[in-house]
Amino acid sequence: MTTALFIGNSFIYFNDLPNVLKDMFGHGFEHDQVTPGGQSLIGHSKDKAVLNAFERRSSTFVVLQDNSQVPGGYDEKMVEETHRVLETYFAPRLRKNNSVPIFFETWGMLWFVHAKYENTSHTHTHTHRSSERKRVRSILQRVSFLLADAKEDIKRIRRVRKVVKKK
Repeated sequence: MTTALFIGNSFIYFNDLPNVLKDMFGHGFEHDQVTPGGQSLIGHSKDKAVLNAFERRSSTFVVLQDNSQVPGGYDEKMVEETHRVLETYFAPRLRKNNSVPIFFETWGMLWFVHAKYENTSHTHTHTHRSSERKRVRSILQRVSFLLADAKEDIKRIRRVRKVVKKK
């Protein structure tokens, strides 16, 4: 059984990433998710729902997705704080649960800034979001191939561990 914990925000939630992957994996895939809109990894590190999800079960994979404004680095302090919570909050829990981290990167919010300051029409914004959803689906397909490869790697590791334990 392959399990995944999705920690992110509306990019994962509204694009239904967990169920897209479940459809690709079939019955051998279970997931939990903590994906409130607009959340950052900094915010997740303070959320009891995330702590509970880590404690509920060890997941094969943990998909981490930050707020789209953070990775672009426009706020250097926020980037530094994100690195700190990755090291002090997420890394120990990933190690404890023997989970493989996957960083789900989203596009930056530059288009939103332009729409806000140049009074771009709602229709343009909606069309842009639609094309962005298509890009996300394409990215998800690539991620699913990576997960499938990782799934095979985990099977190989488990077989090796069994052989080592027998010796």
